[in-house]
Amino acid sequence: MLTQTTEIAIRALLHLAIVESEDPIALPHLAAKIDVSPSYLVKVVGHLIRVGIVRSVRGVQGGVLLARDPSAISLLEVVEACQGRILGDYCEGRAQREEVCAFHHAMLEVYEAMISVLSRWHLSDLVRRPEGVVDGFVLPTCKMKLVSLGLPTRQYQA
Repeated sequence: MLTQTTEIAIRALLHLAIVESEDPIALPHLAAKIDVSPSYLVKVVGHLIRVGIVRSVRGVQGGVLLARDPSAISLLEVVEACQGRILGDYCEGRAQREEVCAFHHAMLEVYEAMISVLSRWHLSDLVRRPEGVVDGFVLPTCKMKLVSLGLPTRQYQA
């Protein structure tokens, strides 16, 4: 459902939000912390800069910072920045539910649910528990794992 680009964007944003630094974080450093290719991260961060989720600081001490508070960054914004606008139109623009085929009706429900959920969740919600945890231990299979950040693995409560 989410592309690799979107998942990397979320991991990068989580790192920026958790670190809470007022100093920009250099992209090579950020790439190493979230274990992704620096060149791929440049592409991902470019999407986030274009929509105003992240801001770039040039120069020797340059890097990237969150452009807004994590509570003002919805998952819908991140997904649409990385994957494009989520569309749910299958019957050539018919607006009334009664006018569309059953498949379109089902897909319209999926679309509305997806938009609702992604709009409701914000980066600040993810920061509260950024990793999967069982009995106080970080799950090694969690895609959002931040063990490479050097955070204690028992930091989060289930």
